[in-house]
Amino acid sequence: MNKFIAIATTICCMYVTVKIAHANQDKQPPQSTAEILRQLEEKKLKGDELKKFFAPKKSDHYMGADPMKAKIVIISYGSPTCVHCADFYKNTLKQIKDKYLTKPNTDVSYIHRSFTANQVDLAAHQLLYCKNRSQEEFQAILNTLYSRQAQWAFDSSYADNLQKIFLTFGGMTKEEMIRCLNDQRSKERLIKERIEVIEKGGLRGTPTIIVNGTQVPTYNISDIDAAIKASRAS
Repeated sequence: MNKFIAIATTICCMYVTVKIAHANQDKQPPQSTAEILRQLEEKKLKGDELKKFFAPKKSDHYMGADPMKAKIVIISYGSPTCVHCADFYKNTLKQIKDKYLTKPNTDVSYIHRSFTANQVDLAAHQLLYCKNRSQEEFQAILNTLYSRQAQWAFDSSYADNLQKIFLTFGGMTKEEMIRCLNDQRSKERLIKERIEVIEKGGLRGTPTIIVNGTQVPTYNISDIDAAIKASRAS
């Protein structure tokens, strides 16, 4: 099975499972998976509304040109526990940096947006977004999470592992981390953002790459290059 399809299937199944669980809690007749996915497709924004949904925000963390002024804006949605996102960050993003972001007077901006797929992602994102970080600090911590993913993300000690990372690289005390992880509003915001990007943005897998509001078929550099070329020509 194609890697992108595999991870997309996982996220769609996760969404369906949650919807069915909510129906059971509300004592409603559960809908079929096909019906939930059909409704999901109907909720997806179209045309200019979809491009507006993917427009850069002042709160975005970025590299390269200021996204509010850039001609080309690349957005990637990723999860700290997603192995394909780690592959993208290690390989494809390096090529994006070399080809587009580090050039003098570049008009290309790269934005990372977080997708919270599970409880481990939720904890990592709460700690990542808890402090008002500079662009450089944010990218450095994100790089640490992805480059060391195998060392922290996949065992029952993930909470202790995250604590070590944010103590060492995140400039946080244990007390700050406890306060961040207990912040109910941040949990609700991250979950709301996850639902919105699935329902309105049509996200079906991670990493998902958007170039100037249009989703790229894969996260391969050749497809990203083609999307940038098409955007420049339009």
